Amino acid sequence: MKVIYQDIFITIQDQRIQYSMQILIFLKFYEKRNYIFIFIKHKMRKILLRQSRIFPISNPPPHGHKYPRAFLDIEVDQKPLGRVVFELYDDIAPRTVENFLRIADGVTVGGRKLHYKNTTIDKILPFRGLWGGFLGGSIYGRYFPDESFKLVHDKAGILTTANPKINTNDSQFIITLGPAEYLNFKSVGFGQVLQGFEYIALLEKLGGIAGVPLKKIIISNSGVVSDAEYHSYDKEEEFNVLETSHH
Repeated sequence: MKVIYQDIFITIQDQRIQYSMQILIFLKFYEKRNYIFIFIKHKMRKILLRQSRIFPISNPPPHGHKYPRAFLDIEVDQKPLGRVVFELYDDIAPRTVENFLRIADGVTVGGRKLHYKNTTIDKILPFRGLWGGFLGGSIYGRYFPDESFKLVHDKAGILTTANPKINTNDSQFIITLGPAEYLNFKSVGFGQVLQGFEYIALLEKLGGIAGVPLKKIIISNSGVVSDAEYHSYDKEEEFNVLETSHH
């Protein structure tokens, strides 16, 4: 059996550290196919995609504070519930943060409006997470690649991407409802709830095993916290997962 090999050099960008790896990949098989080798090839490609950063890290939108902040106003069955404010870590995942900020504020991409306003919370799994922001795209196109796995999902209130597969990030997001280690090295964590987690805890009670919310949950408004309002959210809330979890 003939096997063609090719050396592929990939630069991995992880903030200040740059690595260079040489990866040996099986590219094409002739004559009889050996499915063991095909399985190995598939696994190697998955590892390669997980580890590589194939785009330059862009600069986030300028702001005069340490971290930008965004908000989602929530209503349940057409009744206002409250505002959830997030702090976004643009030093960890600047492209992912920029995507969330611009969609929260409302942006037109390719003639199409992307805005979290008037979208629904589609899925709630108690103890696990809350899913929202399904718009079918991002500011970079249909998908954009994973950027960083530095922020771990070790507590409730982490804001992270809801990508079904690696390098398929778009407008969707998850807010964790407890430690979610299964999301590590899969979803890109890029922020956390700063204020309003009590409203997230109330929404958790509307979830179930199937994940379908028991009531209609709408993001009635969304946006970027302005400079004038920024310091009104300075005090980070401390919440106890055991006290706020669904029982």
